[in-house]
Amino acid sequence: MKNSHFIFFVIIFIITLLLIALIIYLNQADRPTSLNQVVEPPTASDLLNRYQNSLIKDLEDFLSAKSFLSSDQPTKNEGLKSLEDQLLALLVPAEYKDLHLKLIIALNKLKTADPAEANQSRLIIEEQINLYQWLKPTLTLFLINLYQ
Repeated sequence: MKNSHFIFFVIIFIITLLLIALIIYLNQADRPTSLNQVVEPPTASDLLNRYQNSLIKDLEDFLSAKSFLSSDQPTKNEGLKSLEDQLLALLVPAEYKDLHLKLIIALNKLKTADPAEANQSRLIIEEQINLYQWLKPTLTLFLINLYQ
């Protein structure tokens, strides 16, 4: 009788150990193995393309929102601030740091109600149009819409 109780507990113990082992195995199988894989960093070309596409998209989104058409300066500034925030969130490749800085400066100048500052902003943007041909269509549309 004692022997049968002992065997019963041994069997229960072995089944419990097997269940614990199975649970541990299944939990490890669900984990991604990406920690063991080497992830290739993006190439310089990838970063350049990603920046160009993101910058164009952000400018086009700003233009489609049409907040710049408002005669109310706070509404206009809100749209410009939103665009500025989007641009500041971009990962900027070294090749475009100067462009990026000048666009941010131009946006800040546009937020003032001073016509001289707005003119300086226009000149900065026109300079970038001449330097970066890939941005020419979008920045030209930006200027046309902003200074109509």
